[in-house]
Amino acid sequence: MPRLQILSRLVVGSSLKRAFYFHTRKLSRAEILFVRSSGLERLSLRPLSSYEQQRFFREFDLFWCQVIKGRGPQEACWRNGVFSKMQEWENSAGYLALALFTLSLHPPVDGTDLIVLPGSIQEADLWCDWAAAQGWPVVTNTFSLGERVVQEVENVLRALRLSGLAFLKKWQVRSVGFRGQACPDGSVLLLSMFYRRALLAEVYEDQFFGHIRDEFRKNGRECVTLGDALDGLRPSDGVRLGTEGRPVSIYSVVSWPGLIVGIGAVLFRALRFRECSFNGCDFSALLSWQARSFRYDFNLTAEFFYWAVLRLASQRRFCKMLYGYEGNVYERAAIQAFRRSYKASVDAYSHGVLFPLNLKLYSCSAESATAPEPDRYLVYVR
Repeated sequence: MPRLQILSRLVVGSSLKRAFYFHTRKLSRAEILFVRSSGLERLSLRPLSSYEQQRFFREFDLFWCQVIKGRGPQEACWRNGVFSKMQEWENSAGYLALALFTLSLHPPVDGTDLIVLPGSIQEADLWCDWAAAQGWPVVTNTFSLGERVVQEVENVLRALRLSGLAFLKKWQVRSVGFRGQACPDGSVLLLSMFYRRALLAEVYEDQFFGHIRDEFRKNGRECVTLGDALDGLRPSDGVRLGTEGRPVSIYSVVSWPGLIVGIGAVLFRALRFRECSFNGCDFSALLSWQARSFRYDFNLTAEFFYWAVLRLASQRRFCKMLYGYEGNVYERAAIQAFRRSYKASVDAYSHGVLFPLNLKLYSCSAESATAPEPDRYLVYVR
C-alpha cells in the first residue's frame, strides 16, 4: 500500500524517498524552491474512463443531494462559493472529491509515499479518514492545535482585508452611475465581468458579448451592463465607467448601507452541513469551514451583485437579464435578486467549452428544483 504524509508545510528533512506531492493550497516561495532543488515530483492523477466518470457522477450526485437538502431557491446559501462546487478549483470540496475518487481507483504503486499539503486542518482530517477507509497508513501528520489557531487568525485577517478592499472600491466609484445611457423600462440587463483595458478602448467591446448592445438596439431594445472588473479598478476609471456603452460597477450601484449590510451578512452568516458523505468520508466539517473561509472574495462579490441587481430592479423594469454562464456563485446571486423584484426571463449564455468534470457546470438530480437557475441556456452553434 502507498503511505501518506500529511504536512502543514514542506520543509527540509521531509522523507522524499519514492515520494510524490499533492497540494490543494498555494505553495510558499520556500516550498517551491525546496521542490525544485530536491527533484520532488507532483502527483498527476490518472484520467478517468467513461465508465469511471459515470461511477463518479453517481456517487457525487448522492453526495451533493445531501449538501443541498432542505435548501430553497431564495436562501442565502446559493451566494456562497461552496455551492458552486468548484469555483475555488483545487481548493474546492468538489476538486478534492474528484481527487480522492481517482486515487481510490488508481493509487500510486506500493511503497510510494504521497506527501499531501492540505489547505486546512479540516481537509487534513478528511485525508486521515479517507486513508483509514482505503487502508493506507498515515506515517506523518504535522497538523496540531497551534495550526488551528493560526488558521482562524489568518482567516480573520483575510476577512478584514477583503472588507477593506470593498470599501475602497466603493469609494473609488461612489458617484458613478449610468451616465448618459438610456435605460427606459423594457431594457435588457446584461451582467458581465470585464478587464480594465476594455474601458480604455474608444468603443467598448464586451469580452463575452462583443457589441451585443448594437444588436439589441436594432430590435428596439436598450441594454445596460452591470459588472465588476476582474483586474480591479483605479480612481481614474471613474470617468469612463457608466458612459456610452460601458459597464457600471456593482460598487457604484450598491449604496453605502447596502455595502455594510452585505459585508456583515457574509461575515456572520453561518452555514452548517451534516452527514454529507462521499466515498465513505464525511465532508461536513470541510464544507462548513470552506463556507466561512475568506481565502477568496467570491462570497463578497456575490453578495454585492445580489444587492446591486436588487437595487437596479427596484428602480427600473427590465424585460430580461442576460449573463455569461460559467457556473460562478455571483450568477445565482443575481438571479435571486432579479426574481425577487418581478417575473421576467433570465438567459445564460455559455461562451466557453463545456467539459464534464468541470463541476461548476454540473447540477445534481435535486438541484434544478431548488437552486436559482436561468430560464434558458444559450450556446453558439456554427
